[in-house]
Amino acid sequence: MTFDDLKIKYAGQECAFPGHFEKPNDSRIIMDLIVNHGCDFPKSFIDFQLVHCYELPMGDFASEGFRWANDTDDQELSLKVLVQEFRNLGYPGFLTPFGKDDEGYWCFDNGSINVLVEPRVVVYAPDQSENAFEHQWPNFIDWLHNTMDENY
Repeated sequence: MTFDDLKIKYAGQECAFPGHFEKPNDSRIIMDLIVNHGCDFPKSFIDFQLVHCYELPMGDFASEGFRWANDTDDQELSLKVLVQEFRNLGYPGFLTPFGKDDEGYWCFDNGSINVLVEPRVVVYAPDQSENAFEHQWPNFIDWLHNTMDENY
């Protein structure tokens, strides 16, 4: 599945990025997170943040906890605030968070990365040590597609 496939499948749905927010297409924030906070975002996530969020929908499940790479005063929407929180709590450095809900943190599992593919997406639930990686998706686009399939 590609972004183009998602655009076709969900044509006519409202785009993921809320129109009343400052646009997140500020690569400086993403670069700061990569350089200063040890984040390793896959290309698909960066492309989504900078381009595709204006064209693609996102299921309600995902949009409620997803964080944006923009300058926002709303801490519940800030990717930078989420990453800082995650790092300050001392959670595994091979995980790069991009969202949070009641179950835990949605993260890229960079410990699973293969140079030919993007990292899988996992839910890291630190309070559930036996099921800390309860849910898994092969990559970001698959995660995005599955959140939409659950809602549309």
